[in-house]
Amino acid sequence: MQPNLQIHLRTLHRRDAATLMERWNQSASFDPLAPGLLDEKVWQDPDHDKELCLVAETSAGLVGFGMGVARQADDQIVGFLKLLAVATGHQRQGIGSALLRTIEQRLAARGAKTVRVGESAPNYLTPGVDVRYQPATRFFPAQGYQPLSESVNMIASLENSRGPGAGDLARLESAGIHVRRATTSDARELNDLLRQFGGTWEAEVACSLRQAPARVHLAFRGDELLGFAACEGNNVGTGWFGPMGTTQTARGLGIGKVLLDCCLADLAALGHEQAIIPWVGPVGFYAEHIGARVYRKFQRFEKVLG
Repeated sequence: MQPNLQIHLRTLHRRDAATLMERWNQSASFDPLAPGLLDEKVWQDPDHDKELCLVAETSAGLVGFGMGVARQADDQIVGFLKLLAVATGHQRQGIGSALLRTIEQRLAARGAKTVRVGESAPNYLTPGVDVRYQPATRFFPAQGYQPLSESVNMIASLENSRGPGAGDLARLESAGIHVRRATTSDARELNDLLRQFGGTWEAEVACSLRQAPARVHLAFRGDELLGFAACEGNNVGTGWFGPMGTTQTARGLGIGKVLLDCCLADLAALGHEQAIIPWVGPVGFYAEHIGARVYRKFQRFEKVLG
């Protein structure tokens, strides 16, 4: 820490938004925030807690920002350091450490036993720390965080995304399967399906369902819902695809490919040139079917509190 540096932490106010965004974009070049995206990540978070949204000020003004969230997961509270940045030229002065330490203490007071960095689904910016932020990948271990697995985002061109091919649709129809865009009346049945997959998909898909038109596509055999795909449910306006899922008994029929093509056509119609596929498990599926490639790698970190 710089000798005699006075760091003042306070809660974030909406009037800080423009300055915060400027400082963030200077220091987090791989994750730029526009006004709408900043609002979504901070004030629209379902677990927004103003006492966990802090800015750091010195004589130079606002030079740092940190945001934590405490989420209910089954029968426990899980803490997340959702966002953390210190302005260029003000790093290595103890500002990030002060923000992190205070957020950890407040998360612990809310019952969190652990803290993870990023990956605060359903409303998250990144699934970990981009490995190109080398100072950050050194900072977190020095603060007691242990590395977990890596995660990746993929990207795919939307140049030729015009929806499912006639042959793919015909194959599904021959198996008695039809695909259509979801409506709000599908919400209950869709949520029943989402609960089969676990995780936090319900909230993210609900956001996709609220878009006009809904950015969710469904596959049915008769009245049985077999699969879904969604987009524009998180990081809205960036070309975000997912989540997507097919029931175990219906896998291998080509449902996923058709639903994926429906969503990619939606993203292309919105003017996006590329689709972002985050936190990917089946890398081979997206590479084979739409030529997607891994373009970002993230290190996941976790710290046990107390």
